[in-house]
Amino acid sequence: MGDLSIADGIGVFRGSVGDNTMHRHWAAQITIALEGTFYLEIPGLDCLPVQAAYFRPNVEHRLVTGKVCSFYFDPASRLFDHLVDPSSGLNDSWGALELTSCLKTLVNAKNPLEAILTVLRPSRTMDSRIYSVLSRIHSALNEEDYTNRFSLAEIAGMSPSRFSHWFVEQLGIPVRSYKKWLKLRLAINAMLAGESPIDAALAGGFSDQAHMSRAFAHAFGITYMSAQTAITSHKNR
Repeated sequence: MGDLSIADGIGVFRGSVGDNTMHRHWAAQITIALEGTFYLEIPGLDCLPVQAAYFRPNVEHRLVTGKVCSFYFDPASRLFDHLVDPSSGLNDSWGALELTSCLKTLVNAKNPLEAILTVLRPSRTMDSRIYSVLSRIHSALNEEDYTNRFSLAEIAGMSPSRFSHWFVEQLGIPVRSYKKWLKLRLAINAMLAGESPIDAALAGGFSDQAHMSRAFAHAFGITYMSAQTAITSHKNR
């Protein structure tokens, strides 16, 4: 299957494309072929062979075949913009990428996660208020009274309606989607630490393993069992 590794703000999968359906997720994604090209599907288009491609948050797509290295970026990190320049005129939602020397270096590295963290740095300065909002979300993730848009808007010093738009402007996704991604990161980190799937689900704030599995499929477009195989493979290397 492949290897899966997670750090703060970024996840990396390297291996064969698994069983996945057309899906969208709240993480920005860059996928690079390890051997020539891989094939992808976008609604309304035929299956396309590409060397590398990017997908912004919530863009529907499917990886069909090939061996790949996929990077998943937490929107709060802004690392994505170092590889997909927002001023370059590329499509706002998805597109093929030129296989630059930087991308080649990342996929050929022994540890792609360490390589990308070494190369990339945050590229845009966000409104300083977002850090206080994110701190509240992280500290009270499962306490809805403290992380609903009304409470978070108060921290940011704006109306709830303005806050909803402002949060998307800052991170590219709604608050609800951001919290889902954060919960998955916590669950994945627990699995990497050796926790059982049930305990990992609880660590991520999910009600049970089935809840986590549904969220995982929606986030990454692969089954939970495939992801667990990748995580186990990475741990045993």
